[in-house]
Amino acid sequence: VPATSFAQMTDGSKPFTVSVSPQYPRPFTSVTVTPTSNALSVTNASMQLLVNGKQFYTGNATPVQVFIGALGSVTTIKAIVSSMGTKYETVFTIRPQDISLIVEPNSSVPPLYPGTAFLPIQGTARLVAIADLRDTKNKPIPPSAISYAWSIDDTRFDSASGIGKDTFVASVPAQYRSSTVSVTAQSLDGKFVTSTSADLEAVEPFVRMYETD
Repeated sequence: VPATSFAQMTDGSKPFTVSVSPQYPRPFTSVTVTPTSNALSVTNASMQLLVNGKQFYTGNATPVQVFIGALGSVTTIKAIVSSMGTKYETVFTIRPQDISLIVEPNSSVPPLYPGTAFLPIQGTARLVAIADLRDTKNKPIPPSAISYAWSIDDTRFDSASGIGKDTFVASVPAQYRSSTVSVTAQSLDGKFVTSTSADLEAVEPFVRMYETD
């Protein structure tokens, strides 16, 4: 799959599928490569993995962790599954992209307070996505050519999503509850994609006493 590691790679002639987790890997992390099949017994099959042309794994057809490189670099993985004397293979590539999500609570702290503001109960927070997407030549994709899709839990906010919409204002849940804000950033042609999320959990106000010295 060009540019991303979108989960399942196969074609009609191959009786097995390879899934990659996480779906959108970060630079210098590892991904888990898992073979699955409804046509052959994976538990009785063997598997070879070649990473960038070099032998990486040989053994049972089980999940294998593969380390990937720098931002925008290409990792080519070839999976060969052998079952009952027949070999099947597929080749796919992973190009890690990067994104950071900054949470800015809409609350305040006293002057000289040695800390940051917390998320207020049933208040709001401003989230800023900073995406670093690289094309096939490893050149940064400009922010004006990146589209953002925002969601809270399972609800997508189309009005807050779109090209260049890298900020989002979310409501903080009630006390003892939490919500997850997710953002997906992709190039306009959809070839380069990354995603991240942040959990929002309110903090009850509290008093801190300091000695006057």
